[in-house]
Amino acid sequence: DPPRILLYGPEKAGKTTLASEFPDPVFIQTEVGTGTLELETFGKLTTFPDVMDALSALYSEEHDRKTVVIDSVSALQPLIWAETGERGDDKGNKKKRIEDFGYGKGYVAALDKWRELLAALELLQRRRSMGVILLAHSNLKPFRNPEGDDFDLWQLALNEKASGLIRGWAEDVLFAKWEVFAAAAEGSKAKGVSTGKRLLHT
Repeated sequence: DPPRILLYGPEKAGKTTLASEFPDPVFIQTEVGTGTLELETFGKLTTFPDVMDALSALYSEEHDRKTVVIDSVSALQPLIWAETGERGDDKGNKKKRIEDFGYGKGYVAALDKWRELLAALELLQRRRSMGVILLAHSNLKPFRNPEGDDFDLWQLALNEKASGLIRGWAEDVLFAKWEVFAAAAEGSKAKGVSTGKRLLHT
């Protein structure tokens, strides 16, 4: 089967550029940030139904694309939250914000929309033989290490529940970053210095 890849990392790490190198990609853009790249794209999509319509068109219409790229699931998240709020709670009461569901219920309800998205992507992979690449931003989060010193950890810039669902669905989880080393003049605090190389961790 074609690949199902989750690729995340900080800004300007080259995620979109790397995705554009896969066979005949088409981009489902939920943000603007392609720089000077010339991409096959539906344009920036601003609602979750627009994203699903684009995936439906790739499934049902003739085309020569071999890879579908969601750029990015981090920017797609607020669209999913808006759609979840529009659908409302069990009693049909619409919600303006995902927090309005109360006690984390909105984030659980939003998983239904994430599952719809992943099901549509899986159909493209299995029935249209398209590779799937999900791009995501990352952020640093302090990690309490029970076995030693605490440290900062790169994590997906997504709600924890959605992050777990997507990481479990992907066949490959890749992390792109700049190569950085610590350098310090004698007696001063260390500073991060980039070598200019990009690294891909598997």
